[in-house]
Amino acid sequence: MNNNSFTKDQPRSLFAAVSFSAVAIIIFNALPVIMGVASDALALSAEQMGVMASAELGGIGLTSVSGLFWIRKLPWRRAVLFGTLALAAGNVLSIFAETASTLIALRFLTGLVGEGVVFTVAIAAIGDAKNTDRAFAYSIVGQVGLGMVALWGFPYIALAAGFAGIMCTMTVLALACLVLLPWLPAGGVKVLAPEGPALVAAGSGSNSIPLLGLLGMVCWFIGLSGIWAFLERIGMEVPMQQTSIGSLLSLGLGLGALASLAVALIGDRYGRYWPPLAAIAAHAVLCFLFGGQLTAFAYGLMVLLITFVWNIGLPYLLGLIADSDSTGRMVVLVVTAQAFGNTLGPLVAGQVVELRGLSSVGNSSALFCLLALMILGFFIYRVRPMLALKPEAIELPI
Repeated sequence: MNNNSFTKDQPRSLFAAVSFSAVAIIIFNALPVIMGVASDALALSAEQMGVMASAELGGIGLTSVSGLFWIRKLPWRRAVLFGTLALAAGNVLSIFAETASTLIALRFLTGLVGEGVVFTVAIAAIGDAKNTDRAFAYSIVGQVGLGMVALWGFPYIALAAGFAGIMCTMTVLALACLVLLPWLPAGGVKVLAPEGPALVAAGSGSNSIPLLGLLGMVCWFIGLSGIWAFLERIGMEVPMQQTSIGSLLSLGLGLGALASLAVALIGDRYGRYWPPLAAIAAHAVLCFLFGGQLTAFAYGLMVLLITFVWNIGLPYLLGLIADSDSTGRMVVLVVTAQAFGNTLGPLVAGQVVELRGLSSVGNSSALFCLLALMILGFFIYRVRPMLALKPEAIELPI
């Protein structure tokens, strides 16, 4: 008997998985402010900022790749306990880093054995839900909601306590989630619905279709994280105050959370195939616009738009990838795709800034968004007839 199947669709189990995913990925959602504060504390160059972000997010990605081998074998609660304690230790040790290289190494290890473990388990639990679009929408609401609070509050914490204050705050948030550990599903083999064999047959027993979706997600997140990592620096050149930029980014994530909540409530009533493509096309346009001369009003409007459309398209894409994965193992590569894209994005953007200046980062990000649009267009063309065999999903309780 699968000891996980009776809990994974209960509201409290979903709440626990969403909460752990939010604290594990706060590094990305609050990345512009965290990078800015770290830069001020250690006088980091643009290239070092990009490497620091890439190191931590790359560590998360490496762990999620290993999840292919352990995610259905190890007990999830023990894995999350270990990962949370490692996350907390990495944050505390980062406070005492005196050089950029030491901080980069510590952030890589924090992502590898801390955030990566927690996020991989949380995504696997969310991907096991019967209505994946809605479950992933709730997860993004939680992740973006916490990121919104962090973007608003971290600049004020930094003014009072510097980089150490931010690291301590992230540690407390992670440890507080441990009270939800008993609600997390225990783990186990994914139970296939009766239509599972038909879906495998439609995909010719191959993993090529979900891998195509994951490749498109990598390209999208390279473009997305590249511009996202330097939004704070772009705002400083407008010029705007760091606290004002933090509040604006926070408001943008708040609108993004509302967008994902709308997805959770609407589901696929108006279709689930076109929103990801529309979101990526909009991102390409916005990234190009960030490369121009900006007023404070134009900058603010585009920040709000980029976070809003991002969180409308992403839940549907995650749901499509999870539904095309009949084994329940490849869904953990969603974390890999996001982390790999988030790793390369700041790295590429940092090099672009060093070589061509801050105004060029929008153009490079837009090109990756256009590449993602082409790949995901083909993915949706392939996955649509495959998922047509699947009966209507049972909705999660709200």
